[in-house]
Amino acid sequence: MGGEAQAEAFARDLLVRQGICLPEGEVRRHPVTGGDTSAAFRLEGSRGSFFVKWAESAKADVLAAEAEGLRALGEALQAAVPPEGEHGAPRCGVPRVLASGSQGGSGVAVLILAWIDAGPKDEKAAALLGRCLGELHRETARSSPRRYGFFRDTYIGGLRQPNAWGESWPEFYGTRRLLPLIAAAGRRGVMPPSRRRRLEHLLKRLPELLPAHPPASLLHGDLWSGNWLADPSGRVYLVDPAVFFGDREHDLAMVRLFGGFPPSFFTAYADAYPPDPGFVEREPLYRLYYLLVHLVLFGETYGPAVDRILRTYA
Repeated sequence: MGGEAQAEAFARDLLVRQGICLPEGEVRRHPVTGGDTSAAFRLEGSRGSFFVKWAESAKADVLAAEAEGLRALGEALQAAVPPEGEHGAPRCGVPRVLASGSQGGSGVAVLILAWIDAGPKDEKAAALLGRCLGELHRETARSSPRRYGFFRDTYIGGLRQPNAWGESWPEFYGTRRLLPLIAAAGRRGVMPPSRRRRLEHLLKRLPELLPAHPPASLLHGDLWSGNWLADPSGRVYLVDPAVFFGDREHDLAMVRLFGGFPPSFFTAYADAYPPDPGFVEREPLYRLYYLLVHLVLFGETYGPAVDRILRTYA
């Protein structure tokens, strides 16, 4: 047994141990497309449907970090966003984490989530998402200590995000975000000397370009248009996070980088938590991080976009 069949057997065993799936019940596997760092499929049985992400055990920490990120986001959204009516259902959240684990060695690792049936990602759903993100950012900034990071490292596109706690936002952003990507791009062969010099110059300027102690919001960390869902009832869900506590403008820069979010999203976000003055000027600094991630993952196609930002600060 290998690959997907091995992952199915392991996932089913975890579900049985959790009492979620009957050991003798029939379970059917259906393919699911997408995923850069792991594969996925749907398991359908008598007790429901489950979304299973899997990878080689060597990548078990990537899936473990995703599980922890989803739990953190789910708890924070539940606290930050009031439900519809006094006893209503939550309006936004994350898919429930049902189980995760790794076989170790040459085996597989899996992350099992509750299956979400797809609904329309229309203007109304996008507006709800914008409001929920704004309330998440606002309320976690109020309740969290003003420091930056997370209790564990997380991943974006399979690349490790160091999250050791820091007290200074410019220092955290420089040392925990940009520096690791500069090193990774060098190993990838996409960091020519001129680009490196400009990045090193920018690192020295971060204390004057970024606020020293902005509110520390819980961030999704990789919020492009493919990383949220809506179900048929209109509820919205955040998926595939790369969470940490940081300046909310980091999330907003990713939202705006590749498009796909309608005006209703931005209006609703601003109603919940208006952007701070100067965001437009700071946005390229945060966009740079995501472009460097894409530079490392996909190569020099993203080099010109990185260089355009760097020339602004050279």
